Amino acid sequence: MGASETWLTGLIHGLPVPTFVLDAEHRVMRWNHACEVLTGALAVDMLGTKEPWRAFYTEPRLILANLVLNSANETEIKKLYGDKFRPSSLIKGAWEAEDYIVGCPGGPRWLLFTAAPLFDESGKMAGVVETLRDITERKNAMISSRLYEHVVSPVEFEIIREVNRFVSAANSIEQLVDFVFERISQCVPCDRIGIAFIEEKGRRLVAYYAVARYETLYLKKGFSQDIAGSTLESVIRQGQPRIINDLSAYLELHPKSVSTSLMLREGVCASLTCPLIVDDRPIGVLFFSACEPNVYAEHHARLQWAIAERLSQVAEKAYRIEQLENINRAYHEVMGFVAHELKNPVASMVTNARLLADGYLGDITPQQRQKIERIAFNGQHLIGFVETYLDLAKVENAEQAPTLEEVEDVVAESVEPAIDLLENQANSRRMTLEINLPKNACRIRCSSELLRIVMVNLIGNAIKYGKECGLIRVSVHEDESDLEFSVWNEGYGFPPEKRGDLFRRFSRQNTHDLIRKKGTGLGLYTCWKIVQMHEGRIWAESELGAWASFTFRIPKEAKTIVCEAK
Repeated sequence: MGASETWLTGLIHGLPVPTFVLDAEHRVMRWNHACEVLTGALAVDMLGTKEPWRAFYTEPRLILANLVLNSANETEIKKLYGDKFRPSSLIKGAWEAEDYIVGCPGGPRWLLFTAAPLFDESGKMAGVVETLRDITERKNAMISSRLYEHVVSPVEFEIIREVNRFVSAANSIEQLVDFVFERISQCVPCDRIGIAFIEEKGRRLVAYYAVARYETLYLKKGFSQDIAGSTLESVIRQGQPRIINDLSAYLELHPKSVSTSLMLREGVCASLTCPLIVDDRPIGVLFFSACEPNVYAEHHARLQWAIAERLSQVAEKAYRIEQLENINRAYHEVMGFVAHELKNPVASMVTNARLLADGYLGDITPQQRQKIERIAFNGQHLIGFVETYLDLAKVENAEQAPTLEEVEDVVAESVEPAIDLLENQANSRRMTLEINLPKNACRIRCSSELLRIVMVNLIGNAIKYGKECGLIRVSVHEDESDLEFSVWNEGYGFPPEKRGDLFRRFSRQNTHDLIRKKGTGLGLYTCWKIVQMHEGRIWAESELGAWASFTFRIPKEAKTIVCEAK
């Protein structure tokens, strides 16, 4: 990768516009972060594949970039996009098309695709760059015409328009609810607004946030109730608003309603309830409440429905992201605790087993020694699992605040310690280590500790999956813009169709020769994460049944690098 290509990679990755690039063979060569956010498809899953359609559709088909690469005519494009396409008015040879994509993380979206050809120096098409733009807001602008059916005054219509504009700019559910609460009181009796979400596969409703004109709230975030058998079940199932103008009378009819009791304790006398629906799927409930009885009418319910319609998708997306973050945080906390608690006792067990096996605590029989050595081997294998997880935790913690420093000699700091650590393992399998390292030291801005984790993983895999008595070649090369690290080994390798899965979390090769090898499926994913943190690129090559190689390149920063003789 030359300096210009490194610059282009960094530019595309940092663009706020969702962008991806196909080469002349229809392979995905770039897939930036904005594209990941909009489509939910990760770069690690897309890069190197010929299946960009997976980010948008459930079945294989050509997308606009494929059609441009094929020099498709209007008739061919129309077969896939109907009348929703046109030549670009800005870029010669480029096309624009619109489509309704149902699989976006925030729910179905209207996207505008623009695909433009890329040409090499000879004028031959070398690829296509495609950008995406979310035009859902524009497509849904027709809601404005429907709003006149739901509202009767200019004030109400203006409030709906303000909500429409704010929805796309809000950073949280709290901001959304606070904004609605501030505006809606001009035309709807409202002393409290609450929002709750459906969990446990539709079985439970959980309060998420509430704002009120009074101080003390008794029905707070985290309050939950089962949906089955409750009066909210019909609201959610039928997808229609509900008006209760006298909560005291309602409680007499439903004395077991804890939520009604709590609301009455707050001083609420009337309630207006509206389901939140995304793509015909109920995801929660929006509550308007008033401290005066008999204040709500059908007109207020229609207005609330119009507001809920605009809030639903954004609210669900924000809520699901928060849930995932909480789950991920809890997962790491539990795994970190388990890993730390396991490592020391297991290491002590392994040490004691080796003392017994080596006869330091007295003579043992050959059969006893064999069993004890097996205990030590299994214990060491478990320690390997623990260390792999701790490495990943270290990487993901560093990703929050990466610490990159000037390293005088990255080979001495990261590569040679990895070789020294694993040399005995290679010798135990009678493997030959061939080391090709540069004679000059290079100072580079990086994390030597994280790069050492990459080298330990790659060399360790070469030893584990390589051919016994085979060759392992560890190489480091540099050019004007990059450092390239490579680990090659003789062995079974991997099939070409498995290449796209190698760097995914918990990915394991299930081929006959490799399935018997134990592993976590985290090592290569950890390598990918570290290389990405260094703005680099990692890839794998193989000849099935003969060899495999793993290579990564990290760009050098000219202003921080000085080459020196050792």
